[in-house]
Amino acid sequence: MKRNTQVILLAVVFLGMLALAIYQAQPRAITSNAPVSTADSRITNRVFTSFEAYEVVAVRLDDTKSNVDLILTFNTEGWQIAGITEPINQEAAANIAATLALIPYVSQFGNVATSDYERFGLTTEGIWMQAQVILGSEEVHVIAIGNRTPNGDGWYALVDDNAQVYILNKGAVDYLAIYLQEIQSILASF
Repeated sequence: MKRNTQVILLAVVFLGMLALAIYQAQPRAITSNAPVSTADSRITNRVFTSFEAYEVVAVRLDDTKSNVDLILTFNTEGWQIAGITEPINQEAAANIAATLALIPYVSQFGNVATSDYERFGLTTEGIWMQAQVILGSEEVHVIAIGNRTPNGDGWYALVDDNAQVYILNKGAVDYLAIYLQEIQSILASF
């Protein structure tokens, strides 16, 4: 009888452990007091959604008021500045390409008559900077950047052949402008 009691006791323990294992394997809602991150709209509102940064093989930043452009090309040796044989900062060049590929906009609005482009600085005479992105597929995308917004939080822009006027993220455009100014001073010394 003692043996039967031990077998029954072991069976009860086994069944208890089996029930506990099944209970723990069940999916449950997880509650936490940790803050939930939300997507930053400046990142999710990308101007270009049809390609990624790794597809960019060339970039051109053109200050329309000067004769100096920043032209970056990517090949088997990495990023290079057109017309310069000296090595360049690969990380900075990749960041410029990525900034253009992933450039965010704050807002956009359509139904703007081309006659109203002047107030945004988006006429041939008013465009401050033009950026071109060339992909490995030879597809070309263009951003024409005009005036800064009245409150200074962005830049007005036209993108490719889109009818909308975009307000680009101020930080992204300012980042590109800094490198364009640096390359102008470097190229001026050659």
